[in-house]
Amino acid sequence: MSPSTTEFTDPPGVPLFEPARLIAQLGMPPDRARDVWCDTYLGRGFGPQWADWRIECFGLIVPWAGWTTGQAPPWPAVCRDGGRGTPVETGQVWLWRAWRIGSPLAAERRWHPVYGCRDMIVGGERPHGANDAEEARRGLTMIGLAEAGRGLPLGGADKGKYATRASYVEGIRELYRRADRSRWKFTEAPDSQLARWLEISERTLHARGREYGITTDDIRGRRA
Repeated sequence: MSPSTTEFTDPPGVPLFEPARLIAQLGMPPDRARDVWCDTYLGRGFGPQWADWRIECFGLIVPWAGWTTGQAPPWPAVCRDGGRGTPVETGQVWLWRAWRIGSPLAAERRWHPVYGCRDMIVGGERPHGANDAEEARRGLTMIGLAEAGRGLPLGGADKGKYATRASYVEGIRELYRRADRSRWKFTEAPDSQLARWLEISERTLHARGREYGITTDDIRGRRA
């Protein structure tokens, strides 16, 4: 059994909740920091073979009117669906990251307007074996599916999770138990990290909060 099976709970690489580090690492324009966007998606939206995988992306919100005429932008992108299939925001993707839960390695695809796309496997400083490396390369296939539009629309496949308030409360309480075992610092966790721990997108986290009257501050303060 690989040492990665139970050892790692978060993917390698710079975390999404440290945008300043990612902006610098990816060579993004620092004056666009206020336009940064990120999200994490469940793998099951790509098919049952991806059920224990996650994929996340990081980039900038960029205006693009071409969606209304079926024209995709000339750079990696996802769109935020405003309801009834109407895109209201376009995310210019500078980083895709895909990984199997528990793995020490992850696949990344980075994009830059000058240098184009570059694929890599990250996490090599962690203990890992040949099987981990081979598995991580599968993440590039998952990223390809996302880029081709055959995977999740923005905020898609986790909409049915925590369909009742009781299930949401139980999910949060299970999160507390995991946090106690791992000594996570809830008071310092941004919304994006809470969403990852609950295995939902940040959009769904906020939607459940409005629906059930449980704010992210309630979660951080252990009042759920």
